[in-house]
Amino acid sequence: MEIPVTISEILHILKAAGIVARSTDIDIEDMGVPHEAPKSLPKGKTAVYMFFYGNDAVKVGKVGSRSKARYTSQHYILKSAKSSLANSIVKEGVSFELTSDEKADPSGWIKSNTRRINILIDVQLGPNALNLIEAFMIAKLNPTFEGYNSQRLPKPQR
Repeated sequence: MEIPVTISEILHILKAAGIVARSTDIDIEDMGVPHEAPKSLPKGKTAVYMFFYGNDAVKVGKVGSRSKARYTSQHYILKSAKSSLANSIVKEGVSFELTSDEKADPSGWIKSNTRRINILIDVQLGPNALNLIEAFMIAKLNPTFEGYNSQRLPKPQR
C-alpha cells in the first residue's frame, strides 16, 4: 500500500483554505507494520495520525503540540481514553479475531498488525490547518472507527 496522501495534496487543500504553507512545514512519516509507538511528538509540531489494517484505514486522529499521551500511548492502551484505537478494536472489532489475552491488552496486537502513518505539521500553521488536514484524511480514507456507528459510511465492497 502506498502512502495515501502527498505533501503536495496537503499544500493544495491548505492553499484552497487560504493557509500559506511550504513543503518544509509538513512531513509524512510511515512507521510501517509492525511498528513501535512513537516516543514523543517532535517539538514545534502537531500531527494527524492514521492507523491501517491491511489496506483499510481504521483510525484517523489529530493531536496538538501539548498532547503527548494522545500521540504516543493512548491508542495502544485499553481504557486510556474513550475514543482510543484499543477500545474500538476490543469493543467493535469482531473481524480482528483477538485472543482473550489480546483483548485484555491489545497494545502488542496493534503494534504487530497495524501500519501507522503520521503527518507532522509545523505548529505555526495553527489549529485550522491541523483540523483541515484531519478532516481531509477522514473524508479521503473513511476510517472504520470514526465517529459513532450510526454516523459511519459503509465500507465499499471489494
